[in-house]
Amino acid sequence: MQTELDAAHAAMDAAPDDATARLRFYERLADGEVFLLLDAAPTDDRVSPDLFDVDGDSYALVFDREARLAEFVGRPAPFVGMCGRWRRCWRDRGSGSR
Repeated sequence: MQTELDAAHAAMDAAPDDATARLRFYERLADGEVFLLLDAAPTDDRVSPDLFDVDGDSYALVFDREARLAEFVGRPAPFVGMCGRWRRCWRDRGSGSR
């Protein structure tokens, strides 16, 4: 299923010099919820992202759908759902793989 974020990303890729398309992608990203893969279940109000080392740099992965995170991991995994715009609170979504 293609999401609004997918469509905005495709438009940005199709027109790399189009600042409006690039800003529209980031606007869609900020308007939605993302799911951050964790290396362990949250403790109190602390989370620890699962970091992936690539060419000497560490990256945390976020997904725009819980199903995409579950498909990537392939097993039950802890994650946290976060709103893109920080004026909203982020909420612990617990462990799961859907």
